[in-house]
Amino acid sequence: MDYVNDGLTLVDQYRLPDDTIMSLDFSNPFSYALGMKPAPGGAITLHYGVNFSEARHPSAERLFGEAKLVIIPKKPTDLLLAVGIPLVYGPYLKAHFHLIGESPGWWLYRNAGPAPGFQD
Repeated sequence: MDYVNDGLTLVDQYRLPDDTIMSLDFSNPFSYALGMKPAPGGAITLHYGVNFSEARHPSAERLFGEAKLVIIPKKPTDLLLAVGIPLVYGPYLKAHFHLIGESPGWWLYRNAGPAPGFQD
């Protein structure tokens, strides 16, 4: 419980009214616990080697969906996620999100939005 509460406190410090959130852990208790809209896209659970792998996985665009915030555990509940997430989704995370906060157990990222000079 302390682990989840640590993440809840972190998200609550940085969230904005219309933010959506996804967790790159086995599950995502944050949208429900904080009354936040879950990000369209995403996955119900993440389990490296079971529902995603380097060879077969949802595209980063689909997984991250419209998430404004992404929270990542420093010690995932599924230890294989510590390998799988950076391997499969690390480049997308680095290109599209920036670190905005950190707690003893979590890192919190915000969607960086369109690149400077981006035009529709």
